[in-house]
Amino acid sequence: QRVRIRSLREETRALILEQSLYLDLRDQPRDPRSGAYVGVGLQESGFGGVSSWDYIRVTAEARGYIPLPLGIVLAMRFGIGATFILGSYGLDPDNVYDLAGLGPFSQQLTGGGPVSNRGFPAGFMGDVERREIQTRPTPDGVELRAPVLVSGGVRRWEASIELRIPITPEIGLAAFIDAGDVTRQLYFRFDHPQIAVGGGLRLHTFIGTIRLDVAGRPAELQVFGESSLPPVCVNNEQVNCRPSPVVFDWFGGAGFPGAVHITLGEAF
Repeated sequence: QRVRIRSLREETRALILEQSLYLDLRDQPRDPRSGAYVGVGLQESGFGGVSSWDYIRVTAEARGYIPLPLGIVLAMRFGIGATFILGSYGLDPDNVYDLAGLGPFSQQLTGGGPVSNRGFPAGFMGDVERREIQTRPTPDGVELRAPVLVSGGVRRWEASIELRIPITPEIGLAAFIDAGDVTRQLYFRFDHPQIAVGGGLRLHTFIGTIRLDVAGRPAELQVFGESSLPPVCVNNEQVNCRPSPVVFDWFGGAGFPGAVHITLGEAF
């Protein structure tokens, strides 16, 4: 990644070795109705300064599908991941993006989105923080740039349970509960489940399942005990805080914390 002075991005490079192992016992991969799936991924980067980091990343996921009467399917998933930054080369530990501690943008652990915790847009789950970028001084003073969203972490876990209910061969409904967390701390926060509850519509076509999901985040199910999440932003201009996306506020209403997703393919 080339340097971008105006946005304060550092120049970085990464040479990565990656291995993956999976066992797929599902009856069909696109629309599974029974069986199980287990996958493990491993990354290594470094090699004596060829990369901007020495790091190891481990991810794992397990899925299960239980057929029920009337064509109903109970689908379950649990995933976990950890990045171990062993060292960095030439990176500023105080840079706004915290690349020295989080690793390459494309390989950082993030959460939220249509195949993750559906109560959040992609990248908005966990220790997400909106930070200010301040450019170099200009003749008119200091020019403020739009804030940037720092959403990567070094520990992540996710869990989902979904009930898939067929209405016709082409149309189905779903009800689901998603949970998970992404943190920049060096431990897993299972007491920060950030639970989302929702439902969706499924349209089965020859190109795959077209999926509409709507999920909300009940306040009492976000953190059990004392929260270590960044404070919630109270407006779109505030920085050093965590955005809290809402849905159904398009016509001036208050909306509620949650997200809407339209995508192709099942969540898992």
